[in-house]
Amino acid sequence: MNKIIELIGAPTTFGQKKLGVNLGPDAIRYAGVLPRLKRIGHEVIDTGNVDVPPVDIEKFMSQQEGLQNYEEILAFSKSLKEKVSDSIRQQHFPVILGGDHSLAIGSISGVAEHYDHLGVIWYDA
Repeated sequence: MNKIIELIGAPTTFGQKKLGVNLGPDAIRYAGVLPRLKRIGHEVIDTGNVDVPPVDIEKFMSQQEGLQNYEEILAFSKSLKEKVSDSIRQQHFPVILGGDHSLAIGSISGVAEHYDHLGVIWYDA
């Protein structure tokens, strides 16, 4: 029996300075990922986007070097980790739609709670 694919939006932008990467999950949905997966025989649910802390654009754009947006990334990663872990607990197959690369922290942490050995398939634009 195939697992239900659970689409989880991770619209984070805190790991870099390019405005607009947070629109990725909704753009992927708009492009038709859900009906395409269903058309090839998968059962799919879309649980929406993980909540993102508010972005202070002025602070965000003025940062230069070093560790940036630590608190925001930490809060978002904890929320995403719980969402991914809940998906696996329900015997679903989580597919995380992003956002910038900082989403790896929460998504991989959520999977690692359930599996000792895991692999990652990472599609990037």
